[in-house]
Amino acid sequence: MQTTDASGSLGTAPVDPFTYANAGQPAGKREVDLYVRTYSTLLRSSGPVDVDALIPAHLNIQSSLHAQAASDRPDMGAFMYSTLRLPPEIVTVRNILLGQAHTVFAVHGYTDLDDWTSVSAPGRRRKWQWDGRSTMAVMVGSASDLDDLIPTIVGWQIEWNKMHQRISETPELAALIEAGS
Repeated sequence: MQTTDASGSLGTAPVDPFTYANAGQPAGKREVDLYVRTYSTLLRSSGPVDVDALIPAHLNIQSSLHAQAASDRPDMGAFMYSTLRLPPEIVTVRNILLGQAHTVFAVHGYTDLDDWTSVSAPGRRRKWQWDGRSTMAVMVGSASDLDDLIPTIVGWQIEWNKMHQRISETPELAALIEAGS
C-alpha cells in the first residue's frame, strides 16, 4: 500500500468526505461487501495503492467505530482507536508494505526486513518492521487481518487529513504547534 503527501503524511490531499457519504441512507451488508471487494481487488494489483482510493468505500460503510468519518470535524474517538492499533512511527510513513511471508517481500525487492526495526502498536499484536525512515512492512496472516488493518489505516488517514486541514486553515494553531515542537 503506497501513500504520498507533500506534508509527509499518509495519503494525498484531503478528500471531501461529503462527496462520498451515503446521502443519509443507512449502510448495510452491501456497502461492507463493496468495501472488502474494493480493497481486496486493489491489493491484488501489481502496484502501489493510495489510501485515498479506499476513502469513498470507507465512508460509505458508515462504521460505528468511525461514526464521524464523513464529518469535516475530526473524530477523536476514531483517531485514538486507530492510533492505538498502529505503531507510533506511522506519522513518518509514506509506504506500508503488506505480505504474508518474508519471501513475498523479497520477491518485490525487500530482502533486508530482518535489518529493519521491529515496532509495535499498543492496542494490537502484529509484526511490523520499520526502515527507520518512511516505509513499514506488516505481516498479514489472513483475510481477517486485512479486515482489521485496512479500515484502521484508512480511518487514521481520514482523521489525520482533517486535523492537518484545520491546522493549515488556522495560522494561530499552526504557530502554537510550531512553538511547541
